[in-house]
Amino acid sequence: MESAQKIASTLKPNLTLKNTVAFTSLLFVLHELHEIAHTAVGRIICGCWGERNFNTWGLCCEGDLTILASIAGPLFTYIMIYIGYYLLSKKYENLPGKKSLGFALVFGSMPFARIFTAMIGGGDELMELEFFLGDYLGDNALWALAIVMVTAILVPALIRAWKSIASSQRLWTFTGFLLLPFIFDVLVVIIGMNKVYQAGVLDQTGLLGSPVIVNLWTLLWVSVLIVTGKELKTLMVPAE
Repeated sequence: MESAQKIASTLKPNLTLKNTVAFTSLLFVLHELHEIAHTAVGRIICGCWGERNFNTWGLCCEGDLTILASIAGPLFTYIMIYIGYYLLSKKYENLPGKKSLGFALVFGSMPFARIFTAMIGGGDELMELEFFLGDYLGDNALWALAIVMVTAILVPALIRAWKSIASSQRLWTFTGFLLLPFIFDVLVVIIGMNKVYQAGVLDQTGLLGSPVIVNLWTLLWVSVLIVTGKELKTLMVPAE
């Protein structure tokens, strides 16, 4: 029993075509759910949908309550990351499939995107700090505070994910999962799919106030995730 616990305590990557497709679908679905969290709360507050594309959104009304729409997106993302954090806990030490799913949730939520957008002076968190503290702090202080706040929120989950990886493969596995999903999402969704939308392809408003092309993109990847989602449990396997 002790040796089994030791084997299951750390993980190594086990990338296959199936679980890579599953992780990609999780990445795109979590991206869209982050945006829907923003716009759905905005719809509740305003009574109408604002305009949006694949990664930016707006509201059809103004007022102090609209800050809740800004909060909703990162709040959803942090919840997903901390569900992953929980699945990587010692409670699931001998359930590597659960830990693999937790690992996928942490990195499929693109934690680096939260840090990167704060670092370049953007992101939801900075907007929220400007709303609450803009009368008291200057731009530089708000920018620094946003970076510190986002990093502080993410560090516990990232440390646990780091420790979950076998030491011999820890650096490249952690770095790869931290950076590559974000880079891939930027290239495919934020740049690629937004260019398609900007070209006028299926840009009519569809369900949930989103362009039809966003609806179809989301339906595609939700369908793929339903079919392949069980493969997320094989993304990481016990280290030998």
